[in-house]
Amino acid sequence: MSRIDRADYGTDQNPAGVSNVLGARPGTAAMHGYDAPQHSNMTRLQLTFETTHTALQKLIAPPPLEVDLDAPAYCTIMAFTSPHFRGRDGRVAPYTGFSFWSSVDHRGTKAQAGWEFVDGAAPAHDKTVPEMLIFSGQVYGMLKKFGDIRFYLNGSEVAGDLSSVEEGDDVLITVDRKSHRIASLRVQVAGPLNAAAPEDETKLVGAVPVMAVREIPTVDYKGFVDRSIVSTDVNANKGQLLKKQFVAKPLHLEFWPSEAESLDDLDVGRFVSASLIVADVAHETISTMFVVESLPLTI
Repeated sequence: MSRIDRADYGTDQNPAGVSNVLGARPGTAAMHGYDAPQHSNMTRLQLTFETTHTALQKLIAPPPLEVDLDAPAYCTIMAFTSPHFRGRDGRVAPYTGFSFWSSVDHRGTKAQAGWEFVDGAAPAHDKTVPEMLIFSGQVYGMLKKFGDIRFYLNGSEVAGDLSSVEEGDDVLITVDRKSHRIASLRVQVAGPLNAAAPEDETKLVGAVPVMAVREIPTVDYKGFVDRSIVSTDVNANKGQLLKKQFVAKPLHLEFWPSEAESLDDLDVGRFVSASLIVADVAHETISTMFVVESLPLTI
């Protein structure tokens, strides 16, 4: 979407400052001033596996949130392509993601929390297209890092849109950082996921509230100007328009050591469940977020 296309969103959208990245200043008409889904034809592969509470606390749950020790030590990988993702000002910015989720318990509230790698869509993998995600992730606490994320359908790299997936297909996802492989996930798409199917041992990501930790440092980086736990009361699974749902058969999941992530410390035990979903998702998933608790500005 060009600046001319966005002219009716308000004349106060100076292309400098925060608008240079997000295309819209907070509180203006440009914010989510569109009717289309935020994610159209988003294809989401979700794989839940057993690990340890220690690994989840060290690698997945953002502090000060604590892993739910009363829940099984499950980690959920959510890998996705979003070929028609719209930013806060409506610009289309295709991207892919590979996220990690853990169950947390904050003062009796059960939730999911985690973080993700993001990448520009194939074949270019141009990270300048979804660049607003890094800043936006800090705004609502879902922290992100760039990675080289590649999706392969039956051996061929997918050019940004995996929504053509069907029963029997083989899906491989790889993540590289600094030219080194750090994660690889492969599944076979099995039969349809329907209401008659047995209930999974674990809920899909989004079936319980999502929590995140929003931390904005001071200019001298000696403390924080804002530090809070945030959440959303919108159930993402209910707010989405489902187009396809499949059970998936996990074939492998492997992590390698890297300079910063230490994902090889995330023990991979029994595969619990896996599914693949194609859906449209509305922007309310993040635009309805609210502060649960303000945290001390010094640690």
